[in-house]
Amino acid sequence: MKRLKRRYHVDLEMAAYLQDLAMERNSDPEEVAKDIFAKGIDSHFQNEHLHQIWEQLTPREQEVTALVCLGYSNNEIGEKLIISPNTVKSHVSHSMIKLGVGKRVDIQYTLVDWDFSEWDQ
Repeated sequence: MKRLKRRYHVDLEMAAYLQDLAMERNSDPEEVAKDIFAKGIDSHFQNEHLHQIWEQLTPREQEVTALVCLGYSNNEIGEKLIISPNTVKSHVSHSMIKLGVGKRVDIQYTLVDWDFSEWDQ
């Protein structure tokens, strides 16, 4: 069975950008566009997956996770939320398990592109 070739239309500015990238990479603009498109799809599915995990966190786990991402220590989170540092530690542990990470700092790396500024009040 013959596979149909997909065609995508880009505006002049995007075409110029792809041409510049292709020249920098010493590659074909079509290959560069395919690479960018594939990475965009991968990123989209990764974000969808993270959003689904986020929805599985309890409201308190979400709150603690957001504050971890904002750089708060367990003691600072405990003071802010009026809970003990051990309770914070427990919520962090549960979030780490659900996010599939092994260290507290990995929470920040995993959610680096997320905006938690609304939690910082």
